[in-house]
Amino acid sequence: MKKILALITVLVAMQLITSTAIADNGGGPSDLGLDTQVGGVCGLVLTPTSVHFGLLQQDQTSGDQTTIVKNDGTAPTTSLEIQGADWSPASTPVTFPVSTTHYDESGSDYGSMTSLLTTPNPIHGGVLGNQASFTLHFKLSIPHGVTAAAYTQTITITSGC
Repeated sequence: MKKILALITVLVAMQLITSTAIADNGGGPSDLGLDTQVGGVCGLVLTPTSVHFGLLQQDQTSGDQTTIVKNDGTAPTTSLEIQGADWSPASTPVTFPVSTTHYDESGSDYGSMTSLLTTPNPIHGGVLGNQASFTLHFKLSIPHGVTAAAYTQTITITSGC
């Protein structure tokens, strides 16, 4: 988006410089034609925007939870990535790793899914057409020794276009 705005600014600035030279015709009125092109934008929408795994025990793996990822924009994505943070509790200082959350596009068994990381990883081949969508499946496995508490995790899905 920043690149698009910078391009528009440069195009408009170039047009103004050019039009200033053209418009000077000795003081008489002149018509000035301006034009620009605005590229498409991509915009991700998640439905639902949160996933609830419910009450789980140590050494237990959750059932499949999903969200639909949709490009609600007018241009396809050129990159599509996912990353997460460690699970953190509301009341205890103990966390458990981001990698206990696994994801994929097919709802495979936990061991066949990709471990979520704190660094961005491509999903859906990086490309999602405008108005296109896919389902992202998540599963969670609670490690042995995790303190009983309510935990939360933030997952970020980013796109470029």
